Amino acid sequence: MQHETQRSSAKPADPTRRPFQAMSALQALQATRKKISLPGNWCKGTWARNALGNPVDKFSSSAVAWDLMGALLIVGAAPGVMKALSLLRTANGDRPLGPFNDRSTHEEVLALLDSAIDLAERRQGSAK
Repeated sequence: MQHETQRSSAKPADPTRRPFQAMSALQALQATRKKISLPGNWCKGTWARNALGNPVDKFSSSAVAWDLMGALLIVGAAPGVMKALSLLRTANGDRPLGPFNDRSTHEEVLALLDSAIDLAERRQGSAK
């Protein structure tokens, strides 16, 4: 699976594309689900794709679709994103998320996000 490591210097207009936005794990998971909720906004094989289907940096202003990890990484900042990542791994049986995204359907990826959101809500409720 190809994952780019360079960051674009372009300033995206979409506020959910801003890296380093502080949020909780639950907020990060919810924002990730919203980001890829439509099949056309989700991709496989790379962290992000442009409208032509070509791989681009996940932070690129030309990105229109993201895989699970690319979407998670652009919606917020640590520690919320790191906790969200941990919840996703737990919900996925501690299996790697990249291969899961690339071999799964869009519906299966959303179902994994829903499971992680449920875990986050339960943990948040038990912490009160």
